[in-house]
Amino acid sequence: MKIKILAYIFSLFILSSAYADNHQAPQARYILNIQNFTTDMSSVLTTQKAFADSGALSERQVGMTVYQINAGGRDGANVAINFFYSDAASMPPPNAMIQSDAHVKAFMQNNGDDSWVAKGSSIYENIHQVGNLTADTRVFQGASIKALSPEYGEKLKAFLAETAVEGVPYGIQRVVIGGYEGETHRIWWGFNSQADMLKNYEENNDRFTKAQTRFSANDREIIRTWVATSLLAAMPE
Repeated sequence: MKIKILAYIFSLFILSSAYADNHQAPQARYILNIQNFTTDMSSVLTTQKAFADSGALSERQVGMTVYQINAGGRDGANVAINFFYSDAASMPPPNAMIQSDAHVKAFMQNNGDDSWVAKGSSIYENIHQVGNLTADTRVFQGASIKALSPEYGEKLKAFLAETAVEGVPYGIQRVVIGGYEGETHRIWWGFNSQADMLKNYEENNDRFTKAQTRFSANDREIIRTWVATSLLAAMPE
C-alpha cells in the first residue's frame, strides 16, 4: 500500500501548487481533527511530511491533511491536522503513541516545543456530502453548530440544498467525541481560493440570509465560523 504525498508551497493566506493536480480528497467515514497554535508553520509542515513519509499510515490506508486556519480557530488555533479513516478498524492501535517512532517524533516531542500549543481535538463522522472535492478544492469555509432540536438535521439538509451553488461542494459532519463548547455538528463548503469564497459570499449572501429564517432560536446555536486552507496532503493511492 502506498501513500501519495503532496506538499504545497504556501504564503500566509492563499495557497498554490504545481502538484495540486494530483490531489484527490479522501472518502472517509471518520475524521480526527487536531487543532494547535504554532509560531513556526514551516517546522510543522516539515514534521508532518516526515510523518507521512514514514509509512505509519500506509498499512491502515489512512489519509491526512495539514491546514492553515486563516480565521476562527479553536482558542486561537492557527493550524489543524485531519486524519481520514475509512472505518473504525482503520483507527490507530492504543500503543501507537508509545511504540511507533514516527508517532512519537510527530506528536509527542512537539508538545515540549513552545511554538506548538495544543488547542484540542475531536472525532467527527461524515453524514452528508453533496458535490465532489477536486484537485483544486483547497479552501474550506465552515461553521460549528450546537443542535437544539431533533428536527435540526433535516432542516439543515433542506437549507443547504436550497442555498447550494453550482460547483461548490458541501457537507455535514456529526461530532462523535469531543466537540467545542457544545458543538454537535460541523458544516463545510469547499472553494478553490479565498477569492472564490468571498465572491460566493458577495453574490449569494442575501439569499443565504433569507433562507436561514427557516431556523428558530430553538433549532440551533452557531458556536463559531471558520476558514482553513490545505497546505499538505497525504492520501492513500
